Amino acid sequence: MKFTAIRLLFFSLLVSPLNQIYGCANLSASFNVRMSRSCGVPVTITLTNTSSGRNATVASYVWKLNNKVIGTAKGLDSIRYTHPLADTLYFRLVATDTGRAPCKDSITQMVIVSTGMPRIIDGSTLPTYKPQWRNCISISSMPDTFGIYFQVADTLYNFSILWGDGTRDTGSLLTSAGQRYHKYNSLGVFTMRIISSTGSCRDTLYGEVINDKNPVASLNGPQAGTNQGCAPLRVRFINNSSSASNSTRFIWDMGDSIVYTWDASRNKDTLYHTYTKRNRCNLTVSLRAVNQCGSSSTTWSPISVIGRNQSAISVTNPLNCDLSKPFEFNNRSLDQNCINPNARRFKWVWGDGTDTGWITSRLPLRKFYKKAGTYTILLIDSNSCGRDTGRYILKIDTIIRAKIGFRSAVDQLCAPARV
Repeated sequence: MKFTAIRLLFFSLLVSPLNQIYGCANLSASFNVRMSRSCGVPVTITLTNTSSGRNATVASYVWKLNNKVIGTAKGLDSIRYTHPLADTLYFRLVATDTGRAPCKDSITQMVIVSTGMPRIIDGSTLPTYKPQWRNCISISSMPDTFGIYFQVADTLYNFSILWGDGTRDTGSLLTSAGQRYHKYNSLGVFTMRIISSTGSCRDTLYGEVINDKNPVASLNGPQAGTNQGCAPLRVRFINNSSSASNSTRFIWDMGDSIVYTWDASRNKDTLYHTYTKRNRCNLTVSLRAVNQCGSSSTTWSPISVIGRNQSAISVTNPLNCDLSKPFEFNNRSLDQNCINPNARRFKWVWGDGTDTGWITSRLPLRKFYKKAGTYTILLIDSNSCGRDTGRYILKIDTIIRAKIGFRSAVDQLCAPARV
């Protein structure tokens, strides 16, 4: 591994090599760093892959920033990264030769991003380049306003403060002993932009102001009688949450593994959801409202979705060939109607011109056939969502009567039989 460092301050450059822990005969990792500006933030950093060696153009590369992957590539390339703050960054390029003798090589460069802007004293009363002010209103009757004091740890020159609510303040000098006051008159999360110029350097920092209430989730369920029925079932819900600001998100869980996420603009909006899976009863729908000051949830139930039953037949003695004995048929249908009362009827059609008519019993039934042959047995299962028909092909072999000696035998054998 190789290591170099670049400092973004009046183009000064510091190079400090470290021991190489990887090595490849046909690949040597390297890259160049170029800054979009010599001072000030944000800054765009261009990283150009200059790796060398016979396999450099076909090797695989991984770009990392502070040990987090920010890009991958096959062959030489360049990437761009924009950083908003004064910071120390460690960029690393890991090169992998995947040829006959796989190996790795890497190089790390340190980049120091500087700014001429002082740190800001935020709501925590500590100096920071990431200022934040937070006001979470816990009582719904309290006003929605929020006033903040803007202070700096050192002198701020030629500045503009864009408060994030459409207003701004400007000035040529703000010392650490001074301050600016600003009042927010509505709920929300506001992105503040602080711009400062010192000589040829122009800096921009961003802050955040959170003025919010804990949202109260509420929903209106479906109209009476529309919360249950046959699939596909389309159901209506209304988001009726309160204390929801422009930063609030709404998360719907429909109880059937489907989740919707809405932004703040969807408050008071209507959701239509279609349930497609059958036999899902007593489902619970939940709505969660979330913002940076908290969250709350509400639920609605039940949702019940039914469908046509799935008809199925089994035979206890399918190889029976003795016509003096009945065949026993079993109703193996699957119930797809979980709503009570369950109005369910069956009809057996025996394939010989007879049937049972409509019955409600699921108990096994016995049936005698008068002659051998092939019969198509039907089981019609009917409920409020429709009918489903199960089929079974029954084959009864030929009956053979055998004579033994001079005496007639009454024994019956299944074909084929040997006498």
